[in-house]
Amino acid sequence: MKLTELKAMLDEECLNSYGEGCYDIDNIDIDDVHGLKVVVAGDWVQDGKYQYHEEIVQDNEGNFFCIYNNRSGSYHTEWYYGAPYISQVKRVEKEITKVVVQWIPI
Repeated sequence: MKLTELKAMLDEECLNSYGEGCYDIDNIDIDDVHGLKVVVAGDWVQDGKYQYHEEIVQDNEGNFFCIYNNRSGSYHTEWYYGAPYISQVKRVEKEITKVVVQWIPI
């Protein structure tokens, strides 16, 4: 699946006529219909009055995509969603070495 195809599918199924909303893949049958699977299911992260959310999905061809949503408002009133964003990403593994200094008696 190409990035443009995935974006068009999510736009059609998730956004309102103003292009706003949330790419809520939990409410879309992505596994059976679109051949996608969630690799990393992110949580909403609070940053002041805003919240951000990222999920990584993979298609049948091995391509990875990051789906980014943002909103403001309140759980008690209503959420206002900004325009969601999607990009193609790749998995990169890094080995990190940590040096710890300790002082021991001699």
